[in-house]
Order: sequence, then C-alpha cells, then structure tokens
Amino acid sequence: MHNICLFIHFSEGNEFPEYVRKYVLELSRHFQEVKLLSNPGKIISHKWSSNVELVFHPNVGYDFGRIYSYLHSVDLRAYDNLAIVNDSNWLIGDLNDVLDWDSICKYDLWGIIDSHEKPWYSNHIDSYHLQSHFLILGRKAISHLGAFFIQAGVHEIMTEKDAKTLRRMVIDRWEIGLTQFMLSKGLITGSYINSFEFNRRFGLKLSANATHLLFEELIREGYPLLKRKAIVHKTQMDTCQIHESFPEDILIHYKGKFDQPSNQDQGDISLLNHKYVILKYRFLKLFKFGKKAINLFSLRLIFSNN
Repeated sequence: MHNICLFIHFSEGNEFPEYVRKYVLELSRHFQEVKLLSNPGKIISHKWSSNVELVFHPNVGYDFGRIYSYLHSVDLRAYDNLAIVNDSNWLIGDLNDVLDWDSICKYDLWGIIDSHEKPWYSNHIDSYHLQSHFLILGRKAISHLGAFFIQAGVHEIMTEKDAKTLRRMVIDRWEIGLTQFMLSKGLITGSYINSFEFNRRFGLKLSANATHLLFEELIREGYPLLKRKAIVHKTQMDTCQIHESFPEDILIHYKGKFDQPSNQDQGDISLLNHKYVILKYRFLKLFKFGKKAINLFSLRLIFSNN
C-alpha cells in the first residue's frame, strides 16, 4: 500500500513552530511520503525525516488552494491513500491507535472526526461532513478529486480577493462540499469519532462542534488532537504551553507531550475554561429561546390589544 500525506501549514514566523515539527514527525512514521506545504520565507534550520519534503506555495485559496496547486502536478494514480492534514491542532501523544489501516480502508473517505455544523451562508441542504483538518482518501475518492475541483469552482476560489468571502467559500465548498460530493457519488465515509453520538452523550445539539466545546472529553476518549483556536488567543497560535487551569488529571497524563513556546512567540497563553465554554453555549441557547419567546409574547399582546 502506497500512501502520501499533505500537511498544510501557514504562519507569519520564519521558522517552523515546534508543534508543526512534532506533528510532521509523527505523520512521517505512518505515511511513506509527507509533503509539508508551507508559505515561502521559512528558514530551513530543522532536519526533517528522509520521507518529508518541503514544498513552498503562496497562501492562495487557503487549504483548498494549496492542495489544488500541489495535486495539479502530481500523478495520484500511484497512491492508494491520500491524507490531507492541516496545522489547526496540536498533536497529543501519537497516532498509533487512530491510524488503524484495517479499519480506515473500509471507507473511501475517512476523517478523524465528523460534524453536522452548518454556517448560515452554506448552500448545502445536508451539512454532514468530515472535518477537513484530518482526512484520508482511498482510491475511489482520489479518482473523483478532479471532478470535485471543477464542481467546487477552482478559478473562482483561487481568484477571490476578499478574505471574508474567500473563507466562506472554502468552508462551504471544501470543508462541507468534499464530503457531500463524495457521498453523491455513492462513496462510503467514516470517522474515528462520531460527533452525533459524542454530542448526545454530553447534552449538546447535533450541530455543536465537539472539538471546540468538548476537547477535554475527546482527549479522555483517546482523541489525539487539541484544537488550537478553541483554547488560545489568535495572537498566540504558534505556541503550545499548557496553562495551569487545564484539568489536573489531563495535565498529569499528558505531561511533557505539549511543546513549550517557540522563540518567535513567547508569553503566557490563556486557556478558556472548559466549563465556562459549555455554560456559555447553553446560556446563549437559552437566551435565543427566551428572546424568541418574549417576541412571540409581545406580538400576542399587540394583537390582543387591537
């Protein structure tokens, strides 16, 4: 079985952050080829594994654009599996339990976690998708990639100049669109974590994003990734220091598995309190319900007075 992994990375610094080095190293143990797709301007001061190749591309079209630009010049018929991974997570521990190839190969398109989250601007009737930060495509899915890129509107995405519009297009057409396209072709999809079952266990609605709201619980279940955006400020995304407020048993269990801050971005990181996140989510849900109830009550009063 011949497999390849594309790891998409972007950062403003001129060095590769430590968490990227760690993640890529672990991927190189599971994939015969790893292509590290990064933005130009990096200093190559780190010695990578022999099966890791650095490929520099301008950050055009976000992940979608980087993947398309690279695959456009590659003969994918040589590969049985294509993994697409990005740098939006910290890796905790290893991927030994997750990358069970006997299980993964049952599916044409596999992801580490799925989602039913649907942004308001999405055009999809069904929002079910495998989260795009860790995907593995089998031969059938790989064979459909060319048609998918055409349907997704490659030229429109690659030439879009407005950052907000581009981000929405990529989320709708790539994040959600890839899974929906493959399903429309009759392909079989699967994931390591079933978000529907997971959210239901912890009292969250189907469309809630477990990687943001249930990251402690995911880790306890053996999920090896921690979403950086969920727990750190945007200005500190390249650092990996764990704050003392993180649950003690998690800290003890994973002691030493989180990287220290890189030289390019020192300083403390404020982790969001997990219980606060859950309470905030539930409060907003109640607030929206209460606001709707008040509006309905007000309308009844108006009509009753008339």
